[in-house]
Amino acid sequence: MYKILVVDDNHLNRLVAVATLTRLGYGVEEVDDGLAAVDACARERFDAVIMDLQMPGMDGYETTARIRHNDLATGYRHPIIALSARSMPGDREAAITAGLDDYLTKPLRLDQLREMLDRWIGAASARSPSQ
Repeated sequence: MYKILVVDDNHLNRLVAVATLTRLGYGVEEVDDGLAAVDACARERFDAVIMDLQMPGMDGYETTARIRHNDLATGYRHPIIALSARSMPGDREAAITAGLDDYLTKPLRLDQLREMLDRWIGAASARSPSQ
């Protein structure tokens, strides 16, 4: 079973993401801040990470940079998909430039999430699914 990490400081947003991912058949782990996300990705390979960008303390950009730094050491690159309430022109491009792989806007929609994960997990099909 593929496993997804959900990173969001908002409890309700995490509940929605976890329920949606579970409905799609994914295993899910959730954390509520950037440091916990970095730690989770250091101890386990996730097939994708759904990353809130606007969190207090360590935001999604800094969290992604730290995960990417650790990914270089392990040779495994976590696909990281931004999930943000912002949908202004240039937001997606800024996220991609900062090291995220893709960008979704809130509210989370089942069809968009399914398509996004199919694309990123399918693109990494050389990897075996998480155990």
